[in-house]
Amino acid sequence: MTTITNDVQIRNYAGNSGVSGEAVGSGWTTTTGADSNALTTYNYFDTMRIVEYQNAADDYVDTVNNEMNMRLRSSASTNVAGGVTRDWDFAMMSVRFLEKAPDQYITMSISDTAVGFGQLSSLNARYATGNSLGTTSSSTSAHTLTAMTNATGGYAISVNGTTLTCTACIDTTIYPIGGNATSSRPGTEQFGLRIATSSGNGTTYSPYNSSLWAFATSSFPDLVATGMGDESSTVYSLRYMANIESLTEAGNYNSILTYTVTGTF
Repeated sequence: MTTITNDVQIRNYAGNSGVSGEAVGSGWTTTTGADSNALTTYNYFDTMRIVEYQNAADDYVDTVNNEMNMRLRSSASTNVAGGVTRDWDFAMMSVRFLEKAPDQYITMSISDTAVGFGQLSSLNARYATGNSLGTTSSSTSAHTLTAMTNATGGYAISVNGTTLTCTACIDTTIYPIGGNATSSRPGTEQFGLRIATSSGNGTTYSPYNSSLWAFATSSFPDLVATGMGDESSTVYSLRYMANIESLTEAGNYNSILTYTVTGTF
């Protein structure tokens, strides 16, 4: 009989037909002429055409059973002395899985965008609250920030803005405490903030992370907190304190603070 050359084929799990090198169905042999041992000639591919499989690699992987299926056909089939002699070639196959990195993101939310002290007094400190009425309790949080990211280098939160200012009083301001954390001193002009981690694994930074108060406008924007890129959220509590002197000009004082979260991707 005439020698029939065959080759290696990879089973296609996508259910396609007519693809070069596709091995489908259960028919592994066919009969050619009078020789019942003759093998079917399949489409030939070599290493230069392996890109056909790379371009649709998932078609050739059984993702349910986590396997690939390859068959090796004889390279020659000859009828010798009434029998069949087959010379076998060998082939190897390997699979490399590359996991696509997830889309990176960063989020931050604030529980209340407007907080207030109520009526300030030279006799005692006032602390901001979410209802803008204020309180004399230093343990009260004005609002919270919640941050989270999957950025490789995590995130950083900074604060920027101005001290309490009375625009109707020819821009009279209440003295910002500065970068050295200080205790509350009623009867003197002070404006400060502090930050604490309420939940999560975020980290807060000096001079804002103690039981004292600070407001370092000279170094704004100033770092107040950082967090890891582990997709876990951290809740930060923010508190604000204000004191005035007996001679502080009367009026409505306001401060606009901007908190910015930046991810390191």
